[in-house]
Amino acid sequence: MDSPTKPDAGSPAVAGSSLEAAVMQEASKRTRREIVSVQYLRGLAVLLVVIFHLSSQISDTKGMPQLAALQSGVDIFFVISGFVMVYSTDAGSRTTALDFFRKRIIRIVPLYWTMTLVMILVLLVAPQLVRSTKLTPVYAIASFAFIGHESPVFHGNYLPLIGPGWTLNLEMLFYLCFTVGLVIGRSGPKVLWLTALPIAVLSAVGFYLRPVGLIGFYTNPLMLEFVFGMFIALGFMRNQALESPKAAAFVTVFALLLLLLPPSGELFDRWFRFGVPAALLVGAALYTKVPSWSVGRIIGDASYSIYLSHPFVLSALSQIWKKVGLTGTAEAATLYPIGLLICIMVGIACWKFVELPLTRLAQRAAYGRVRS
Repeated sequence: MDSPTKPDAGSPAVAGSSLEAAVMQEASKRTRREIVSVQYLRGLAVLLVVIFHLSSQISDTKGMPQLAALQSGVDIFFVISGFVMVYSTDAGSRTTALDFFRKRIIRIVPLYWTMTLVMILVLLVAPQLVRSTKLTPVYAIASFAFIGHESPVFHGNYLPLIGPGWTLNLEMLFYLCFTVGLVIGRSGPKVLWLTALPIAVLSAVGFYLRPVGLIGFYTNPLMLEFVFGMFIALGFMRNQALESPKAAAFVTVFALLLLLLPPSGELFDRWFRFGVPAALLVGAALYTKVPSWSVGRIIGDASYSIYLSHPFVLSALSQIWKKVGLTGTAEAATLYPIGLLICIMVGIACWKFVELPLTRLAQRAAYGRVRS
């Protein structure tokens, strides 16, 4: 995921008089220091998702409870994504629609396609190792194209070959809406409203009509979480100077408690059950001063690689656990710390040796050079 740092304050779009430029430059420095908390949140979000999927693996074999509340890591990701798209572009004033979408493609596609190819290779060579999906030509094409397609294994669920990639299908829809907003609105709050409108309409259809199938997938009100993030960014850009560490700490604790409470109601109401606390958490993080922590920053930077690689790691580990006879409840529980640690290590390695080189290669292909 992109680091949510503000563009340089000295560019023509920001600096007017020399005094204004100096003030904005100082604000930009301050923002970079505080926005690190969002990177930490990114790391927390991916760890929640990994632990949730670990609990799913263990509950399938030992009947232990699934830690369903931890799926809220995805909701945190969605809110952060909406925030970053607005904040990093100054609500569109520092980008064009074409450049925005090109950067999104460069950021998301290379690693995702690579991991999808790895999954296809595994399914062709050793399909017995994968129980969660099957390979068909149409299914593979839909996965590469970020188009929802019903899983051939989990009927009624619209999962690509890389299971967690369903979130990227919704993410791509959000990018398309934001790109259209940039084309029509150019920049400013108008871009946000033009992006939010189609998402709100789709979400209303999903919330009131409850369609099923592919229409149900693309009208999931979960998309509203991107909108939450966008308007959090707009508010933060206008009120960066606010300081209330006690209030921020209170909201952070309150939001975490709400997120970690056992889920209730239908999952379709998830946009409210998890989305609102996730928005509160992201908003509070913006005004929370955090110490420098290299490990937290690295996990945040590597979150996309951890997210896409952890299904492979967990699948391999669960099979190893069974083969060596670690089938008791206590032995199965050891999969939590060991699995989490290995997922982090593999994800960081994937980020450093696969994701970053692929991103640089894509940038050179698109721009003729590596862009920061």
